[in-house]
Amino acid sequence: MCQNRNMKFRLGLIIGLIIGFLAGARAGRERYDQIVAAYNKARSNEQVREVTELAERSTRGTRAAAGRGMVSVADGVRAKAAR
Repeated sequence: MCQNRNMKFRLGLIIGLIIGFLAGARAGRERYDQIVAAYNKARSNEQVREVTELAERSTRGTRAAAGRGMVSVADGVRAKAAR
């Protein structure tokens, strides 16, 4: 059953990548340059920087705890698999 889910995930990922590539290729270089310019403009905005830094600071502890939890779960799975 897990293998079937993995295959479905991979197939979905491949289809998504193909659609993204085709949509991007169709949009062309000019649209890409517009998107990059808009992204850079947003990043250079002082308010965007402040909000980004605030979000980073306020989620730092939660992200660290989640990382520790994932390591703990992985260790438990590894221990069970070794039995």
